[in-house]
Amino acid sequence: MPVQKYRSIEDMPEVWFKPGDPRLYKAIAGAWNFGKHWLSPHFPPGVYKYRTLEEKNRLDEEWAVLNFRAFQEKHKKQN
Repeated sequence: MPVQKYRSIEDMPEVWFKPGDPRLYKAIAGAWNFGKHWLSPHFPPGVYKYRTLEEKNRLDEEWAVLNFRAFQEKHKKQN
């Protein structure tokens, strides 16, 4: 696919859907489904208080690791 440069935004072709266009709803649903399928992290519910920034960062890292492992397991089963 060739790359095109434009001098200003006015020179660019119109790519957005107009309000009410049925394709808009399909595009939004597609974006949400993509996110749900590929990027569905889980964070335990509740409010968390931290004594230090290091404690907060440690818990964030734990959640990130758990979410990545869940992502790998989910997509390992699909292949």
